[in-house]
Amino acid sequence: MLSDKQTNNNTKIPAVILSAGSEIVSISIAEALYKKNIPIIIISLGKKSILCDIPQVIDCYQISWPPKDVSNCVKDILNFFLKNNSYMTIIPFPVFPTEDSGLRFILENRNALQKIFHIPLTSIIKMCGLDKGEFFHFLNNTSSKSYLVDTIIMDSFDFAFETFKALGQDVVFKPALKPLSMNLKYMDSKVITAFNKKDNNISVLKSLKKSWHNSSIWIAQKRLKISDKGELSWVGIRTKNKIIFGMTVVERWKYPRMGGSACWVQSIENAEIEKKARQILNDLDFCGIFEISFLMNEIDQWEVLEFNPRPWLQIGLVEASELPLISMAYCDMLNIDINYKNISIKKNVNWVNPERLIISALSGEYGSKILCFIKAIKIIFNAEYITVYKSQFKKIKYRWLTNIIYKTLHLIKKSCN
Repeated sequence: MLSDKQTNNNTKIPAVILSAGSEIVSISIAEALYKKNIPIIIISLGKKSILCDIPQVIDCYQISWPPKDVSNCVKDILNFFLKNNSYMTIIPFPVFPTEDSGLRFILENRNALQKIFHIPLTSIIKMCGLDKGEFFHFLNNTSSKSYLVDTIIMDSFDFAFETFKALGQDVVFKPALKPLSMNLKYMDSKVITAFNKKDNNISVLKSLKKSWHNSSIWIAQKRLKISDKGELSWVGIRTKNKIIFGMTVVERWKYPRMGGSACWVQSIENAEIEKKARQILNDLDFCGIFEISFLMNEIDQWEVLEFNPRPWLQIGLVEASELPLISMAYCDMLNIDINYKNISIKKNVNWVNPERLIISALSGEYGSKILCFIKAIKIIFNAEYITVYKSQFKKIKYRWLTNIIYKTLHLIKKSCN
């Protein structure tokens, strides 16, 4: 693995962060690169990145997002790198997309962008598992088939009603690919399903029809139970040499609880999902950073829910657990040997997103609002990794708090009018 001595003495190749969304993932990646003294280039998708002037950032380029013309956007990015003489001698760069939209953009334009970026690899499926329809269709014909939740792939809304006959009365619908804008119009969460007793099949289908334009392909899955054990994921990296490093994490709380994002995650051990995850990675012949999510079925077996072939929201938990995933990925993309003998992964490390955790506590989805709020405060104070607030970059914390105060005042003003 890349030692501090190597990074100080060698000519260091910058890593590119394709930054988008709230930038929680981008901050975690930047912190990991900063620790190894690796230069950073920020490509900001949309708004100006809050990371542009932190230590180690040597360049920052902002592009309009989502692009009105994808081909022109590709040309702009290529020109940014290829017209810089200092970059020309060291391309391609390791790249870390932080949202599905950035990864989709790279994968759909890989023929052009591979001139400047090292791109996640799988010799088998085009979108590397990002496309849920492609992922489940392929694995249904492999030895991993028995590990998958029952899934139906739909290319037309006309097939939606039939899914209830095939999967039962409790079905979860998901877009196979999110749009580049990441704006899922008419959807309150990342999925469409019956969220409460008032929802029935007819109301679910109405919501699906209204939202169908978000993706040309959708998947329907039998709902798995949300147990006290939570949603488990096996996360890590599979290198070009087919060596796998990984660990198990559990999502203790999410908001919203169904179809939302995790706000409290903990590192644990689980041999069952590790075995299944390793088989899936080998069947896909995937190389790169990954997250494989599992939920329990009705007979208490863990089944695969989805695959995420990029750095995900809780990537900071892995780094806090002393699995240096970002520097490992950086080394692997540059064909630098990884010394895995000194890696010792910590268990029971906690990651929290404090704002979302408090909202989750006050939602009542996990029990008494008062008791959950008290529990949330305790979790925040004892967590090893707190998004943004434990960042080593003081400017980031200031900008984050300023942004929250601005949004809060805006909401108060809006409610008073």
